[in-house]
Amino acid sequence: MHRCLLDVLPTELFYIIFDYFSGHEILTIFSNVTPYINKILLSYSNYQVNFKSILKFDFDCVCQQIRPDQIVSLTLSDADDTAYQSELFLSHFQIESFTRLRSLTLHNVETKSLLIILQQICKLNRNFRLSLENCDIKPLASIQIPFQLRYLKFGDSHLESINDIEYVLLNLPHLKHFELHGKKVNPGLANGHLWENITSSLATFNFIFHLRITEIEPILHSFRTFFWSEKRWFVAYENDRLFTVPRFANDRCIDNFQSPVYSTALDDKIFTDSITTLVLSQSFVNFQQQLPNVRTLQIASDVHPHHLSCIINVKRVEHLILSFPILQPLSNIVHILNIYGLRELSIMTNPFQLLEQLKGMQFKNIRTLTMPSAFIFDDHYPVEQLCFIFPCVQRLRIDSINKAIMIRMIDGFIHLSDASFCLKSFSKRDQIDLKVKPEWALYEVRRLKCFTYTCRYENSYLHVWISEQVSQLQMKIFFLF
Repeated sequence: MHRCLLDVLPTELFYIIFDYFSGHEILTIFSNVTPYINKILLSYSNYQVNFKSILKFDFDCVCQQIRPDQIVSLTLSDADDTAYQSELFLSHFQIESFTRLRSLTLHNVETKSLLIILQQICKLNRNFRLSLENCDIKPLASIQIPFQLRYLKFGDSHLESINDIEYVLLNLPHLKHFELHGKKVNPGLANGHLWENITSSLATFNFIFHLRITEIEPILHSFRTFFWSEKRWFVAYENDRLFTVPRFANDRCIDNFQSPVYSTALDDKIFTDSITTLVLSQSFVNFQQQLPNVRTLQIASDVHPHHLSCIINVKRVEHLILSFPILQPLSNIVHILNIYGLRELSIMTNPFQLLEQLKGMQFKNIRTLTMPSAFIFDDHYPVEQLCFIFPCVQRLRIDSINKAIMIRMIDGFIHLSDASFCLKSFSKRDQIDLKVKPEWALYEVRRLKCFTYTCRYENSYLHVWISEQVSQLQMKIFFLF
């Protein structure tokens, strides 16, 4: 009998390999390869599960195949691309059953689910990390936080007073890492002396406050004391933001790099290393600095890859944004589109012109495709050509589209898992009906008749989260091996 060579590898080696993948990636790659590996999947107890922007099929797989006591890191999200995820998740599990949980991140989670989750984690009383991102932090005032919490993050919060924060920190004697994002901040919180009193026991303290400061030097002076220099906590002020660096240093550079004028940092390297997005509005690139960590590249003219390679590592670009008219064949653009690591394409120019120049080509590396609202997709739009050029798209964002074109796109992109469409052609009555029953707009989609999906209609956008067919999963595993 033929034996798979993977079956001779020890279990411990698979455990090491699994540590480099997220939970759904492990299941996608290794499930049902051999009975031996299936047993290893059942015994592995270090799954890191991130449900933010996850494909619906992958979400279902994790919920069906991984036990709560196997998960050490969990991220839940109720953002538009994973509508009502927390409610679905809580229908499968109770948080208190995650006995090995070391990290919990809640992103944009609805208040009802948030209250349920916070009440349940209090029963764990374990040493783990808690992150609340774009969530209402008020429920924390009435709920006892686990005593051994070592890491706490408040993201996109409204901060009127330091009293609530001080109350939380004083009740967490084991806390070592604290991160704070303030969207609306009381100016009195921009005071280094004030924070010294309540953060002295922390190993790391990072914050970003959105506020306007007229006299910045006295504020920065309060962050230049021996306390802040000994901790090596540096602060900068730019564009009405007071923030610690490098954690919240600007990650976007347009044409020329400039470090913040107001900063307590010792040199510029801390800022150049933080740039992950580069925007070029001209073909001539004249940079004095190197930006080693650029992942998103936006270009407004034809740029030669050689010029780009002088300032960035082109092979590390994951997201390309095209924002200039494509009126003739451009070999440089095609070269960049063929970069193996490129996964996302945003077409901010006329998509009709681009399709004409890319006719007959295929870019199977593109998984996410976005198109702008400036161009209306009518019944004459070559949807089939678009699906041919980008055959492996899983995530789709389209503006100014009618229902008929939307249906053709969902059926045409056979790997599509989550999509958002701005529907402009509905009457006010139809929009009211869609808010109550958004499925109404999808009844004519052929592939959804055999799929499970969730959808939400909000502010003229229809968001769809779709499961994947089993046969497509089997094809994916076949090509991987």
